[in-house]
Formats: sequence, C-alpha cells, structure tokens
Amino acid sequence: MTGEIEPSEFIEVRRRIFNHLDALDSLDALFEFQAQLALEILHAESLKARIQKDKGRRLILRDHMRQLRSYGDSLAWLMLHSHTIRQLGKNEPNPPWLTQQQNALGEALDIVKELGSRGIAGIVADLTNIVRIGDVISVTDPECPEIIELKASAVPEERKYLGRRGRQLSRMEGTGKYLKEGRARVYGEDLTRLVIESNVPVSHTFDWVAEAVANAHDIGQAWRRISDHQLVIAIQEDVEIIVPNDIDLSCFSGRPIVIGSHMRPLEESWTTIAPPFGWPLPADHRFLLMEGEIMVIQILDLTAFLGFSHGGGKIVDVDATHEKIGSGLFRVRFGDRVVHIPSTMVRQVVYSHQTVKYVAQKMIEIAAAVVELKPEEGAV
Repeated sequence: MTGEIEPSEFIEVRRRIFNHLDALDSLDALFEFQAQLALEILHAESLKARIQKDKGRRLILRDHMRQLRSYGDSLAWLMLHSHTIRQLGKNEPNPPWLTQQQNALGEALDIVKELGSRGIAGIVADLTNIVRIGDVISVTDPECPEIIELKASAVPEERKYLGRRGRQLSRMEGTGKYLKEGRARVYGEDLTRLVIESNVPVSHTFDWVAEAVANAHDIGQAWRRISDHQLVIAIQEDVEIIVPNDIDLSCFSGRPIVIGSHMRPLEESWTTIAPPFGWPLPADHRFLLMEGEIMVIQILDLTAFLGFSHGGGKIVDVDATHEKIGSGLFRVRFGDRVVHIPSTMVRQVVYSHQTVKYVAQKMIEIAAAVVELKPEEGAV
C-alpha cells in the first residue's frame, strides 16, 4: 500500500485476506493468515492515527478495520459452534487498538503457533469483532474450547478478582464453566445460564439465495419467492430496486412483516449471525457479499410461523403490534400452558437463511424446556 487513503487499495487488501482465509488447508496456514491479518490491521491503525482531523478518511479507515476483522469473525465461525460464539461475544463490543499492545499481540500469535505445533487450532480474539472474552481461543472442542487470558504481571491471590481485570477473569471463568457444564451463573448476570439441546436438524434456503445472487451478479437484481410468506431479493449496490411484474406484494398487505439485509449484522458485528464468507456460494459471490457490492434482502411474513406444531407444542399467535416491532412475542401452547418466545429468533430466518420450519421447531423446543423448568432454575 502507498500510505495514502485509497479505498480501491483497501479493497485489494481485503481480497487478499479473503483469498488467504478461503485457501486455509493447515494449522501453519491458520497462523500465517492471522499474522497477515494483524499486519493489515496495524497498518490501518497507523494510517488512522496520522489523520486526526480528517473525519471522512478516518471513517473510511474505521470501516476498513471492521471489515478486516470480519475475516477474523469468519474464521471464528469456521472453527467454533454458533452457541459458543454467542457466549464468547457477551462483553464490551469494541476491540482494542493493536498498536497499543503489540507485545501482547505477539505473545498471542506465538501461542497460536505453539498450539498449531500440537495439532490444535488457535484464534486471536483481538483480530475479531465478536470474540470478546479471553485473548486466545484454543479450539480443543468447537463447543467447549479453552479460553486463554494473557496478563502482563502476576496479581496476589487476594486481589485476583478486584477491578476491571478481576471482572474480566470472572466473566471468562463463568463462561468457561457454562460451556463445559451447560449451566453457570456468569459475572454481571442476574440469572443462571442453561443450555437447551436441540434435536432438530438445521435446514436452510441457500438454494434460493445462491440463485438470486448469481442473477443479481449478471443483471443487477433478482427476486425469488420462497413461499407465500417469504421473498429473497439480491441486488447490486448501486441499482435501484424495481419490483418485477411477476412479483405480487399484495400478499404482505396488512401482515406483520420483517425486512432485513445481510449487511446489518455484518456492519454491526452481531455474534448471532455468521458472515456470508461461509455461505455455500462461489467465492466471487461471497466476496461481493462481504464487501456489500451485492446485498441480500429477505421479506418475511411472521404469520408463516402460525400453526407449526412439534413435540406436543404449537405456535398459536404472534404479537407484532407497531409498538412492539422488534420485540414481538410468539405464543407457544402446551396444553393449558402458554410460553412467550422473543421474536428475535426470526433473525435466523431473515439473516442466516434458516427455514421457517426449522426455526419454528426450535421455538417450540425452547418453549418445552421452559415448561419443564422449575422457578428457582433461573434463565434459559
């Protein structure tokens, strides 16, 4: 790179990082990828530090650093279970500047290299947006990894859990215990976390997404109707949305609907939605999705969930009044018991492209577990 703020050069850098990650074939390559990613983030930080008064260029660099770390996020999603990522992401959302802790970064990379020599994958947390507990994640088990915390100096045992450092250690230990045992009270939380195992095999709508993205790549935009309740749209960044003549949107009139773009969880670094790097699409299409040059939008009618039954439970209602958009509740009935499930699970359909049937069955399984809980057992 030249040292100037040239967005086209940043795109080339991210393309090289994408290709490096896409070609991973060994633990040595895993270390080399993270070392290269660290160098690119450090370079971007040094550029940003030199332009304190230029807000426009600083925003470009801020986005570039987030996009670089989205490949660290993609690595985490390749190596870890989705439930594990959610637990490791429950902490402060902003990663630190690497230039302020280069010694710790070097030590973390050394640990990744050492783990690799023992046949274990390692992930440097500060090279991601979403891993917010620990410094290195040792992937001894995708569902229950080891969390390694690096500290510059020893602390007397009696002061071990004091201050910010103590809070970090408490959260790390609580999260580790939860992942190992399936139940734990984590520092800063009022209720106990409890794992609910799902027996429903996951299913997706990626066939429709892949077809829409391929057509959008060729002609600008594409619409695909998955069902009477669900549409997927793929569109190039600078193309205006035009509703085709053969698409009837009247079926959504008066219905509670959710509309979401894949760019929102990517730009906001959600810990619940995997980046499109891992979608089953051609590499060129995945890179365009990571860059936002093609956007995938899904329109979902929430009444699609009504009537689904599974294991003795049935989804009987959805409350999506204007005042509660985003926090509406699904009601699941088991005999004379009704359990309210947050509508946030809908995000798995809109952004992760899981099928309505799969997510509905998961909702009912969670409701069933709530019915079985004793009041003193706390949260799910």
